[in-house]
Amino acid sequence: MNIFHKRPLSLILCIWLGGFLLFAILPEGLRPVLFLSPLPLLAVLAIKKFRRALPIAAASALLLSLLVSFVYFGLWFHAYERFDGEVEVEAIVTEVTESSYPGANITLKTRNINGAPFSKYKLRASLDENESSLIKKGAIIRFKCRLSAFEGDESFDAESYYTSRGYSAKVTDINDLTVIGETFVLDFSRFRETISRRSILMAGYDAGALFTALLTGDRYYLSGNLTLNFTRTGINHVLALSGTHLVI
Repeated sequence: MNIFHKRPLSLILCIWLGGFLLFAILPEGLRPVLFLSPLPLLAVLAIKKFRRALPIAAASALLLSLLVSFVYFGLWFHAYERFDGEVEVEAIVTEVTESSYPGANITLKTRNINGAPFSKYKLRASLDENESSLIKKGAIIRFKCRLSAFEGDESFDAESYYTSRGYSAKVTDINDLTVIGETFVLDFSRFRETISRRSILMAGYDAGALFTALLTGDRYYLSGNLTLNFTRTGINHVLALSGTHLVI
């Protein structure tokens, strides 16, 4: 059975995802060869004036997926591989959280690193007590530092954890930290927390927690018994964040 019969978009999507997968598993030295591989196919299709749209769309999707992979994962993702040594970073503070040590952990969205192109990253940094007293969400800061990979241990794979959340590197050895401005940063987490608390206050704990889970995908307030009941009845997927929540 051909699962792609009369489903051209499914075929193109699989080819698109296949390009990402090939880029991920191949050694770095072979990636340029992979990137060039669809070009002969596109050339043949053009020379023969191939008029069927699906093969052209499929080849174009593969080429585009490899291009996106190269630009995003090759140039943007691992900041510590691209910028070796001390760097000067200009960034916006998008999140500030408490640390187990005196100080704070912050998330940074870089505006530039050493003024270089393709240098907009999401970074993680730990500040001491003096540094954190200067920082708040929305602050535009400039500092010198080193960028390094996330290091974990046998019980915690830090690199996988942080990269899965979009972080490109960890900031270490911070010095010459200065605040140069301020900008507005949307805080969706606080908005979601407000919805959760209002719902629980107005509808009661279990009903409010269920409403919050269905509306925002936040299952933090669901009781163990309520979660267990959904699991036993086989409808736990209703509480997962999906397109329904985005539509609402």
